[in-house]
Amino acid sequence: MSLSRRNRAFIEAALATIFWGASFVAMKIAVNETSPSMIVWFRSLAGFGVLSLC
Repeated sequence: MSLSRRNRAFIEAALATIFWGASFVAMKIAVNETSPSMIVWFRSLAGFGVLSLC
């Protein structure tokens, strides 16, 4: 079943909003659990991984 372009755009925007909002909660939890420098290293590694897939 194929989604229309408008419905697909709506779903993608909704997912982006969910991930954007969840990142603040995740960062607050992460800062309580580990050091900020470890978070920076993890985010850099994750970003490198995602960009290397493109």
